[in-house]
Amino acid sequence: MPTPSRRAACVLAVLALALPVVAGAQEAANASVPYAAVYEVLKASALAQGHERVRVRQRVASRLPGVAPDRIELVVHARSGQLVLRPGPDGAFSFPLDALLLAENPQVTSNQPRGSLSLSVVLDLVLPAGGEWRVRDVLAAMDEAGQVLAAMPAGPNSGPVQGIEFYFERTGEGRLSVQGRGERQYLADEDGRVVLMRDSDLADPDAMVRFDQRPLRAQPFIRRR
Repeated sequence: MPTPSRRAACVLAVLALALPVVAGAQEAANASVPYAAVYEVLKASALAQGHERVRVRQRVASRLPGVAPDRIELVVHARSGQLVLRPGPDGAFSFPLDALLLAENPQVTSNQPRGSLSLSVVLDLVLPAGGEWRVRDVLAAMDEAGQVLAAMPAGPNSGPVQGIEFYFERTGEGRLSVQGRGERQYLADEDGRVVLMRDSDLADPDAMVRFDQRPLRAQPFIRRR
Protein backbone atom coordinates (compact mmCIF):
# COMPACT_ATOMS: atom_id res chain seq x y z
CA MET A 1 0.00 0.00 0.00
CA PRO A 2 1.42 3.45 -0.90
CA THR A 3 2.30 5.62 2.05
CA PRO A 4 2.74 9.40 2.23
CA SER A 5 6.50 8.95 2.62
CA ARG A 6 6.75 7.03 -0.66
CA ARG A 7 4.14 8.78 -2.78
CA ALA A 8 2.86 12.34 -2.94
CA ALA A 9 -0.84 11.60 -2.68
CA CYS A 10 -3.53 13.89 -3.99
CA VAL A 11 -5.70 13.72 -0.89
CA LEU A 12 -8.22 16.20 -2.20
CA ALA A 13 -9.07 17.38 -5.68
CA VAL A 14 -8.86 21.04 -4.80
CA LEU A 15 -9.73 23.85 -7.18
CA ALA A 16 -8.77 26.73 -4.94
CA LEU A 17 -7.03 26.70 -1.61
CA ALA A 18 -7.66 30.22 -0.45
CA LEU A 19 -9.95 33.19 -0.79
CA PRO A 20 -7.74 35.71 0.97
CA VAL A 21 -10.12 38.64 0.95
CA VAL A 22 -13.12 37.13 2.73
CA ALA A 23 -13.56 39.24 5.84
CA GLY A 24 -15.54 39.65 9.03
CA ALA A 25 -19.02 41.02 8.55
CA GLN A 26 -18.36 43.63 11.21
CA GLU A 27 -15.46 45.13 9.26
CA ALA A 28 -15.59 47.96 6.70
CA ALA A 29 -17.26 47.37 3.33
CA ASN A 30 -13.92 47.11 1.52
CA ALA A 31 -13.18 44.03 3.64
CA SER A 32 -15.84 42.00 1.80
CA VAL A 33 -15.61 40.18 -1.52
CA PRO A 34 -17.94 40.23 -4.53
CA TYR A 35 -20.18 37.23 -5.08
CA ALA A 36 -18.54 36.70 -8.49
CA ALA A 37 -15.16 36.04 -6.84
CA VAL A 38 -16.60 33.27 -4.66
CA TYR A 39 -18.60 31.93 -7.60
CA GLU A 40 -15.41 31.64 -9.66
CA VAL A 41 -13.77 29.53 -6.95
CA LEU A 42 -16.74 27.24 -6.36
CA LYS A 43 -18.33 26.94 -9.81
CA ALA A 44 -16.58 23.61 -10.33
CA SER A 45 -19.14 22.18 -7.88
CA ALA A 46 -21.40 21.76 -10.89
CA LEU A 47 -18.90 19.62 -12.80
CA ALA A 48 -20.20 16.37 -11.31
CA GLN A 49 -23.71 16.91 -12.65
CA GLY A 50 -24.66 13.97 -14.85
CA HIS A 51 -22.18 11.66 -13.11
CA GLU A 52 -23.64 9.00 -10.83
CA ARG A 53 -20.39 7.70 -9.35
CA VAL A 54 -18.78 10.94 -8.17
CA ARG A 55 -19.82 14.00 -6.23
CA VAL A 56 -18.23 17.37 -5.66
CA ARG A 57 -18.36 19.08 -2.26
CA GLN A 58 -17.77 22.70 -1.34
CA ARG A 59 -15.69 23.19 1.78
CA VAL A 60 -14.61 26.14 3.88
CA ALA A 61 -11.96 26.18 6.59
CA SER A 62 -10.10 28.68 8.70
CA ARG A 63 -6.33 28.94 8.52
CA LEU A 64 -6.33 30.09 12.13
CA PRO A 65 -5.69 27.46 14.82
CA GLY A 66 -8.61 26.46 16.99
CA VAL A 67 -11.36 27.71 14.66
CA ALA A 68 -13.79 24.87 13.96
CA PRO A 69 -15.58 24.97 10.58
CA ASP A 70 -19.01 25.14 12.22
CA ARG A 71 -18.03 28.45 13.84
CA ILE A 72 -17.72 30.05 10.41
CA GLU A 73 -20.59 32.01 8.91
CA LEU A 74 -20.81 33.41 5.38
CA VAL A 75 -23.45 35.95 4.37
CA VAL A 76 -24.52 36.77 0.81
CA HIS A 77 -26.00 40.28 0.89
CA ALA A 78 -28.50 39.87 -1.94
CA ARG A 79 -31.11 42.51 -2.74
CA SER A 80 -33.82 39.96 -1.98
CA GLY A 81 -32.41 39.43 1.52
CA GLN A 82 -29.40 38.03 3.31
CA LEU A 83 -28.46 34.43 2.66
CA VAL A 84 -26.70 33.04 5.73
CA LEU A 85 -24.51 29.99 5.13
CA ARG A 86 -23.20 27.85 7.99
CA PRO A 87 -20.91 24.89 7.24
CA GLY A 88 -21.10 21.56 9.03
CA PRO A 89 -18.45 20.20 11.38
CA ASP A 90 -16.39 18.97 8.42
CA GLY A 91 -16.56 22.34 6.65
CA ALA A 92 -19.03 21.21 3.99
CA PHE A 93 -21.50 23.88 2.92
CA SER A 94 -23.67 24.79 -0.06
CA PHE A 95 -22.94 28.11 -1.71
CA PRO A 96 -25.70 29.11 -4.15
CA LEU A 97 -24.39 29.08 -7.73
CA ASP A 98 -27.08 31.23 -9.27
CA ALA A 99 -27.08 33.16 -12.56
CA LEU A 100 -29.28 35.93 -11.14
CA LEU A 101 -26.99 36.40 -8.14
CA LEU A 102 -24.01 36.41 -10.48
CA ALA A 103 -25.60 39.22 -12.49
CA GLU A 104 -26.41 41.12 -9.29
CA ASN A 105 -22.97 40.39 -7.80
CA PRO A 106 -23.73 41.22 -4.14
CA GLN A 107 -21.06 41.33 -1.47
CA VAL A 108 -20.17 38.23 0.56
CA THR A 109 -18.90 38.65 4.10
CA SER A 110 -17.87 36.38 6.96
CA ASN A 111 -17.66 36.48 10.73
CA GLN A 112 -13.99 35.48 10.54
CA PRO A 113 -10.94 37.77 10.36
CA ARG A 114 -9.82 39.09 7.01
CA GLY A 115 -7.58 36.72 5.07
CA SER A 116 -8.24 33.72 7.32
CA LEU A 117 -10.60 31.59 5.23
CA SER A 118 -9.90 28.90 2.66
CA LEU A 119 -12.49 27.75 0.12
CA SER A 120 -12.10 24.55 -1.83
CA VAL A 121 -13.91 22.09 -4.05
CA VAL A 122 -13.40 18.43 -3.14
CA LEU A 123 -14.04 15.45 -5.40
CA ASP A 124 -15.35 12.23 -3.82
CA LEU A 125 -16.22 8.84 -5.26
CA VAL A 126 -19.69 7.63 -4.26
CA LEU A 127 -19.32 4.61 -1.98
CA PRO A 128 -21.62 1.60 -2.36
CA ALA A 129 -24.45 1.13 0.12
CA GLY A 130 -23.12 -2.17 1.45
CA GLY A 131 -19.78 -3.50 2.60
CA GLU A 132 -18.39 -4.55 -0.77
CA TRP A 133 -17.56 -2.93 -4.11
CA ARG A 134 -16.94 -4.77 -7.37
CA VAL A 135 -13.57 -3.71 -8.82
CA ARG A 136 -15.04 -2.99 -12.25
CA ASP A 137 -17.40 -0.51 -10.54
CA VAL A 138 -14.48 1.03 -8.64
CA LEU A 139 -12.68 1.48 -11.96
CA ALA A 140 -15.80 3.04 -13.50
CA ALA A 141 -15.96 5.53 -10.62
CA MET A 142 -12.27 6.34 -11.09
CA ASP A 143 -12.90 6.95 -14.80
CA GLU A 144 -15.76 9.33 -14.02
CA ALA A 145 -13.50 11.15 -11.55
CA GLY A 146 -10.92 11.47 -14.32
CA GLN A 147 -13.53 13.07 -16.58
CA VAL A 148 -14.40 15.64 -13.92
CA LEU A 149 -10.75 16.39 -13.19
CA ALA A 150 -10.04 16.81 -16.90
CA ALA A 151 -12.62 19.62 -16.97
CA MET A 152 -10.84 21.49 -14.16
CA PRO A 153 -8.06 24.03 -14.77
CA ALA A 154 -4.63 22.43 -15.08
CA GLY A 155 -2.71 22.36 -11.81
CA PRO A 156 -0.94 20.09 -9.31
CA ASN A 157 -4.05 17.88 -9.13
CA SER A 158 -4.21 17.38 -12.89
CA GLY A 159 -3.36 14.08 -14.49
CA PRO A 160 -4.72 10.55 -14.79
CA VAL A 161 -6.43 8.94 -11.82
CA GLN A 162 -3.99 6.22 -10.81
CA GLY A 163 -5.76 4.82 -7.79
CA ILE A 164 -8.32 5.34 -5.08
CA GLU A 165 -7.87 6.48 -1.48
CA PHE A 166 -10.16 5.23 1.26
CA TYR A 167 -10.35 7.10 4.56
CA PHE A 168 -11.43 5.43 7.79
CA GLU A 169 -11.75 6.68 11.36
CA ARG A 170 -8.30 7.15 12.91
CA THR A 171 -8.74 4.26 15.29
CA GLY A 172 -6.10 2.01 13.77
CA GLU A 173 -8.81 -0.52 12.93
CA GLY A 174 -9.61 0.48 9.35
CA ARG A 175 -9.01 -2.32 6.90
CA LEU A 176 -10.23 -3.72 3.63
CA SER A 177 -9.50 -6.66 1.37
CA VAL A 178 -9.43 -7.31 -2.36
CA GLN A 179 -10.80 -10.78 -3.03
CA GLY A 180 -10.64 -12.44 -6.43
CA ARG A 181 -8.41 -15.28 -7.56
CA GLY A 182 -6.61 -14.64 -4.29
CA GLU A 183 -7.06 -12.31 -1.33
CA ARG A 184 -5.02 -9.31 -0.21
CA GLN A 185 -5.54 -7.50 3.09
CA TYR A 186 -4.87 -3.77 3.55
CA LEU A 187 -4.56 -1.96 6.89
CA ALA A 188 -5.12 1.78 7.19
CA ASP A 189 -2.12 3.96 8.08
CA GLU A 190 -2.00 6.41 10.99
CA ASP A 191 -4.17 8.84 9.00
CA GLY A 192 -6.83 6.18 8.50
CA ARG A 193 -5.90 5.89 4.81
CA VAL A 194 -5.72 2.94 2.44
CA VAL A 195 -4.58 3.45 -1.18
CA LEU A 196 -5.36 0.96 -3.94
CA MET A 197 -3.56 1.42 -7.27
CA ARG A 198 -5.24 0.76 -10.60
CA ASP A 199 -2.47 -1.26 -12.25
CA SER A 200 -1.64 -3.54 -9.33
CA ASP A 201 -4.26 -3.74 -6.59
CA LEU A 202 -7.22 -3.32 -8.98
CA ALA A 203 -5.94 -5.29 -11.96
CA ASP A 204 -8.75 -7.90 -11.80
CA PRO A 205 -12.09 -6.25 -12.69
CA ASP A 206 -14.03 -9.25 -11.39
CA ALA A 207 -12.49 -9.07 -7.92
CA MET A 208 -14.36 -7.58 -4.96
CA VAL A 209 -13.25 -4.89 -2.51
CA ARG A 210 -14.66 -5.68 0.94
CA PHE A 211 -14.69 -3.41 4.01
CA ASP A 212 -14.53 -4.52 7.63
CA GLN A 213 -15.97 -1.11 8.48
CA ARG A 214 -17.45 1.48 6.15
CA PRO A 215 -14.94 4.12 4.98
CA LEU A 216 -15.69 7.75 5.73
CA ARG A 217 -15.00 8.68 2.12
CA ALA A 218 -13.17 7.64 -1.03
CA GLN A 219 -11.21 10.00 -3.28
CA PRO A 220 -9.18 9.72 -6.49
CA PHE A 221 -5.42 9.29 -6.18
CA ILE A 222 -3.07 11.05 -8.59
CA ARG A 223 0.59 11.93 -8.32
CA ARG A 224 1.20 15.62 -7.87
CA ARG A 225 3.07 17.35 -10.63
